[in-house]
Amino acid sequence: MRSAFILLSVLIIYTNAWSNVDYAPKLILRTGFGVLNNEGTSSGSAPITGGFHLMGLYHLNADLAAGLGYFSTFDVSNGTSPVSGMDLIGRYYFWGTGALIKSDGSWGSSVIGRRWAGYTGLGYAYRTYFLGQDPLGVAEVDQLKGSYSLINILGGVDYRLNEKFGVNVEFVYSPIAFAASDKRVMIKELLVLLGFDYNF
Repeated sequence: MRSAFILLSVLIIYTNAWSNVDYAPKLILRTGFGVLNNEGTSSGSAPITGGFHLMGLYHLNADLAAGLGYFSTFDVSNGTSPVSGMDLIGRYYFWGTGALIKSDGSWGSSVIGRRWAGYTGLGYAYRTYFLGQDPLGVAEVDQLKGSYSLINILGGVDYRLNEKFGVNVEFVYSPIAFAASDKRVMIKELLVLLGFDYNF
C-alpha cells in the first residue's frame, strides 16, 4: 500500500512539473534550386535557382508539426514570378525533436532541444503560374496563366545553432499534380530548399 502511494505521489509530482510545457513555433525563410517538370499536354522542364519560401511552423508536440507557407520563383529578366503559391504541410520528426521544449514547473523552468533533428512529411500545394504570352492565344495580349495543385513528399534535417536560430535543408518531390485550370500546364516539383529558421 505504501509503495502504491509513493508511486502515485511521484506520478502526480511529475505531471504537475511538466504541466506547463510549450513547444516553440518557428518561422522559416529559405531559397533553393531544382527542376520544374510540366506533366501537362505541353510537356517540358526547366531548372530553377533561387526563389523564395517563407513558412510558419507550429509544433503540436515534440514529434508532429503543421505549417503554412508561401513559395515563389523569380524571373529577373522579365520582372515576373512565373510560379508561386501557398503550401500546407505536416512534419513527423523521426529523429530528435523538431521543437525547443520550454517547460515551467515548481522546480523552475528549462529549455530542452537536440541539436540535430530529421523529419519526413506530406504537403498540399496550390500554385498559380504566369508564363508569358499564350502561343495559342488569338491576340498578343493573351497570357498563359492559371493554377493547379500538388501533393508533395518532404524530407529534411534541422540543425540548431542556438536557442533562437537554426539551419534547415529540405527535399521536396511532387508525385501528384491535379486540378489544373489548363490541361497544358501541370507542373511537378523536385526541389532542394536551404535556409534558416527562427524559434519564438
